[in-house]
Amino acid sequence: MTSPFQNAINAAFRDINAFAGESVTYRRGSASAVVTAVVAPKDYEAVAGYDAVETIHCHDWLIVAADLELIDLTDPDNPVTTLVLPAIGDTLTDGSGTVYQVLMVPGRNVYDETRGRLTIHTKVIA
Repeated sequence: MTSPFQNAINAAFRDINAFAGESVTYRRGSASAVVTAVVAPKDYEAVAGYDAVETIHCHDWLIVAADLELIDLTDPDNPVTTLVLPAIGDTLTDGSGTVYQVLMVPGRNVYDETRGRLTIHTKVIA
């Protein structure tokens, strides 16, 4: 059973998705899923050595974790469905055809998870 606070968070996230979400294709190898995601461009800083600071330009994607159920249609007669968590090398393709690749930001994980929602760190590759 969810608390009133969790229900309010879920409702707010649904509103954000409805207002700012877009359909993207999440892909790992031959498996993929179309999900609704909200993009949030963000810069991260990492120490590159000798006190030099490197800025990493990312596009963070906010996605409901349960939506990352990938379908592999390699064998159309026997599709395989798998619930996954983001991994380095996975890609997201937005509606304009821009491709983003999941990466690890120094000092962070590939994704952050909070209450069933994922923030996935990516960079533009095409």
